[in-house]
Amino acid sequence: VERFSVFRAEQSIERADVVVLVLDAGQGPTAHDKTIADLVVRHRKGCLIVVNKWDLMTVATQREYRDALGRTLPFLDWVPVVFVSARSGYNIRQSVLGIDRVAGHIQTRFPTPALNRVLIEAHDRVAPPFVDGKRFKIYYATQIGTAPLRIGLFVNAPKRLVPQYRQYLIGAIRKAFDVEG
Repeated sequence: VERFSVFRAEQSIERADVVVLVLDAGQGPTAHDKTIADLVVRHRKGCLIVVNKWDLMTVATQREYRDALGRTLPFLDWVPVVFVSARSGYNIRQSVLGIDRVAGHIQTRFPTPALNRVLIEAHDRVAPPFVDGKRFKIYYATQIGTAPLRIGLFVNAPKRLVPQYRQYLIGAIRKAFDVEG
């Protein structure tokens, strides 16, 4: 049953622009939730985490819960979190606004000069590691698509871009352009 559920979720994620990952506040993220979150990342979709049943939560504040989510789902640290209660209607409007905000962010267009400036500053701040005795170097970057946001890099050797440094550059772009979700 769970494998079929994951298969259906993956099909839905492939078709979606923005994925809303709904978690039970009392239960926290389950292994199944983590699997679905991983699918969201692999398919490069916009995402919003909605923590439901917040009205029943008495043992943690929203800040504490958000921090715990960051430790449990560190690969989703770029995703906004909204706490709601479907029963009482608490923050339902905020969840809709959050979806709209993420949908807007995945349609963002970055000016090429600003994008290059951000990447050069990130490169100057933290140098890439040596791979085969040489460093990865960015010559030029430009945005090549939206939903999901795609950036093309012109570089000295693509194989020298290690995954950790790639994530660092993505984080620098997210921070500089205030793109979340």
